[in-house]
Amino acid sequence: MNMKHLPLLAVILAVIIGIIIVANQLGNQRPSEKSLAWFPQFSEAECGMISVKDIKDSVFLVHRGKEWVVMNRRPSDNTAPSFLSSDSSGRARKISEYPADSAFVEMAIDKLKALKKEDLISQNQQKQVELEVDTIQGTRVDIYNDKLAPVGSFYIGKNGADWTSNFVRMSGSNDVYLAGGSLKYSFFTDKSRWKNKVIAKFDRSFVKGIEIAKRDSASIFLSLSAPSPKDSAARPVWQIVSPVKDSARNAEVDKILNTLSNFSAADIEEDTAISADSLGFTKPYARVALSFENGDKKTVLVGNQKGSEGKRWVRTSEKPATFLVNGYTIDNIVRSVNALRGIPEKKPEPVPAKTPAGAKKDKKKPAPKAPKAAK
Repeated sequence: MNMKHLPLLAVILAVIIGIIIVANQLGNQRPSEKSLAWFPQFSEAECGMISVKDIKDSVFLVHRGKEWVVMNRRPSDNTAPSFLSSDSSGRARKISEYPADSAFVEMAIDKLKALKKEDLISQNQQKQVELEVDTIQGTRVDIYNDKLAPVGSFYIGKNGADWTSNFVRMSGSNDVYLAGGSLKYSFFTDKSRWKNKVIAKFDRSFVKGIEIAKRDSASIFLSLSAPSPKDSAARPVWQIVSPVKDSARNAEVDKILNTLSNFSAADIEEDTAISADSLGFTKPYARVALSFENGDKKTVLVGNQKGSEGKRWVRTSEKPATFLVNGYTIDNIVRSVNALRGIPEKKPEPVPAKTPAGAKKDKKKPAPKAPKAAK
């Protein structure tokens, strides 16, 4: 071999090695995060609506300004917001749109941002039924922009082996991916879960007066008395002003204020067939009113108990709905005078069962006599 050709061969070899190295690097290069994202241009600010549908029901989350509302059907241009809690007869009324629970909406938004095409499971159309990402079994999620034009949609199927992942498929595609993050928990069609069930929320330290008026009972008035100016270490004390004058136990007043300052419902009533009398707002079971140091007032009306569910209907002037609140929560705010004073309530003794008329009472048989001892 001519020694003059060695430098040229070395250059050619270096170029070949360089090409191989670059090819390997390109082959092993991970796709960009943006290319993996299902909705790379998605942002909450530009999202106008999210709809969730399954074989049982559907729900529409609509962006209204800075807030989200829950609707039963897709809004149209002439849809007017309705925030009426009852009709003229006092019945509960279905609300066409209701404020959404911001925590659940934020969770759904985060899932949409994090959704990526990473773990490809199947491209076989026949497996869509098995993985429950078909158009019948799958939960369909549609995303719209601020003009309510469609941006994209996908189907959520059954859980993966770890139960925290789900099979997902973009509409119009046969590619099925496995996505983590419990997507089905974040996208559901239960309207009640999407709705904001907060009845009242405030800083309890500004409350200065409490009134508890229970049906067929004397109203109870409590007032927060200022400590003596001579005692700098003293704290304000709650006093019962009426129907008796006595100090109230802090633990009992805390039950009332802690419950009402973050007062939430178990559900929202939308049954329009229940009369006002049946709901119990014509003559409420109880009324609890709070007065604040700035002159504001908040009032909660407690109605009747709904069947055997252990819940009572509740209304307040600040919210549009007729709420359902668990009975044990109501017990925390509708306190008796004795409970506020720390006096144990006497439980009524059980009434003995009456013998039906004409029935014969069972006579107790005398105890058998002991046998006489043998002589």
